[in-house]
Amino acid sequence: MESAGLELDPVLEWEQELLAESEDDQDDDKAAQVGYTQFAQLQDGSGYSPVGKTVGELSPGYYDTIVADGTLYFMPVRARDDALLEFPDSVSKEVLAGITEFWNREKLFRKYEIPYKRGVLLYGPPGSGKTCTLQLVAREVVKRNGVVLTFAGSQVFLRAYRALRDIQPDTHIVVLMEDFESVIKNYESQVLNMLDGVESLDRIVFLATTNYPEKLESRIINRPSRFDICVKVDHPDERARRVYLESLVHDDDDIDISAYVSDTSEMSLAHVKELFVATVVLGCDYSATVKRLEIMRDERKSSNEDEVKRRGGMGMFL
Repeated sequence: MESAGLELDPVLEWEQELLAESEDDQDDDKAAQVGYTQFAQLQDGSGYSPVGKTVGELSPGYYDTIVADGTLYFMPVRARDDALLEFPDSVSKEVLAGITEFWNREKLFRKYEIPYKRGVLLYGPPGSGKTCTLQLVAREVVKRNGVVLTFAGSQVFLRAYRALRDIQPDTHIVVLMEDFESVIKNYESQVLNMLDGVESLDRIVFLATTNYPEKLESRIINRPSRFDICVKVDHPDERARRVYLESLVHDDDDIDISAYVSDTSEMSLAHVKELFVATVVLGCDYSATVKRLEIMRDERKSSNEDEVKRRGGMGMFL
């Protein structure tokens, strides 16, 4: 064996051949561990590829979609839906009820030959409960043996949707599009074409959220064929804050829930949680913590108001 015109030492050459044989054995072992069970036929019918365990359909659940080395993957997401709270008379319940009614009226959509899809945009301040609403809707569709997909770009989504529809044409699908202002910034034309129905999409609900509706143009959010409903999710009211605090408190906790509820007016659930954690778990001074959270709340409100003024108001949302 020669390298760059030089003859290798016999011992070194023997060691390299032994290493190569070892690597070949390892590759054979890895192939044996794959556990091939059947062959997949190539799309053009020109050949076959061995594959491992296969299943007839995706299990009901929550999935991220990714493409790696040209292969599409549905990756299960462990949704934390067991601790979700359904607040009394909340917007979340209204949205959930509306989507449930949509699923129940499929025959009427078919009767009038209307595309069986729905778009819902949730907007409001950070921490107001938009993500909780998404999770509640996701839990509901999974109960219906449906699939929840997180939006990972228009091309990846369409590839995933087509594959899912080829295999499971009747499965209900919910697509979650959080921080929609960022989504539309990166994929505007593709997303608008998708929502407009350039591709036939069926048995599907697009559920988007944004903290900054003023960043979305009217042609995006004020057109029912794209988002049929725009719903404001505001800060939790007194009853919702009480329900949330009661879910955190243990029997041996000595706290005045009414005071916590009163002192978190116009605050998000994230603020309410911080007040509980800081005072009950970390032992911080109650008054000082409330003051700190009030400053955060007021600064956020001021920042939002300035942004609205720069954008010329938000009349379309009111």
